[in-house]
Amino acid sequence: MKQWKDQKTIILPLKGKLMGGIETKNLEERIHRLIQRGVQCLILDLSRVRWANGSGIGCLVGAQKEIETAGGSFKLVNPSRKVQTIIEMTHLGSILNVAQTADVYAGLSH
Repeated sequence: MKQWKDQKTIILPLKGKLMGGIETKNLEERIHRLIQRGVQCLILDLSRVRWANGSGIGCLVGAQKEIETAGGSFKLVNPSRKVQTIIEMTHLGSILNVAQTADVYAGLSH
């Protein structure tokens, strides 16, 4: 998982599956550490995430809640078709901040 960083903005391109287990736990821990270090804007690029289940989506909801509680902003960008379908089926589009394009990157910095 490579990251792009510009001052207090972090873009994490994710890949594979968000299905719980060690991968999701590692992502949760990484996000927590970034927030502790003062990241104010966290963007997760989901274009290469092939699948997610309830645990994976729960991780994303938890990440959004954690950074917003710390006064930061959060966005999911470019969800793969399968991930977008899951977000729509669970009606989490009204909770999660999701965009279809990377053009939102510039507008999220504090």
